[in-house]
Amino acid sequence: ELQNGTNPKEDDTIPLPPPGQIVIGPQTPVVIGGVTNNREFTDWQIGDMIVLDEYHGDGTNNQGADLYRNGDGFDSSRDLVAFYAHDGGAVANGGDDNFYFRADFQDLKPLAEEGNMDLYVVIDFNSPSVGESALPDQIDTRTNMKWEVVVAAYQTDNGAVFIDTNPAVNTVSINQDLTAAGVVRRTQNDANGFK
Repeated sequence: ELQNGTNPKEDDTIPLPPPGQIVIGPQTPVVIGGVTNNREFTDWQIGDMIVLDEYHGDGTNNQGADLYRNGDGFDSSRDLVAFYAHDGGAVANGGDDNFYFRADFQDLKPLAEEGNMDLYVVIDFNSPSVGESALPDQIDTRTNMKWEVVVAAYQTDNGAVFIDTNPAVNTVSINQDLTAAGVVRRTQNDANGFK
């Protein structure tokens, strides 16, 4: 280790991930004194941040209550303050063919993500006038910015990806049948589904 200039506390036989790939979960820990850093979020870069929202809103919305209030003790856990996205790159270019999302919340209470908050990421790939308007899971709203994919995270290891497979047939109102409009639902049990 001394001759190689490597750290004897790190296993250098583990191959490094391709550049641009996000490693999910703990990596080789760094220990300084009595503090261990598992490096779980070190792959994310400032360039991956899509939006930053100050606590309780910013500007004229400051303290304007941009929380979704349900009165269940987890309201503060629903204050989304930052959203990130990262393209893992094509396999042909050394990537992993995955697209990553990260959401930061102001005051995420213990186990809030285990059934007390669902996160939906609505994605439009082309014109905002083409795609679905109704949202999945009978959410009592719709969007004017039409979508082709919705990623839904329900719990730590439970989610779904909704994909519009028929661009010729689209929903236009709240709670319309997405299956009739060609939307398929893929869970973590499906190939190319939720991960």
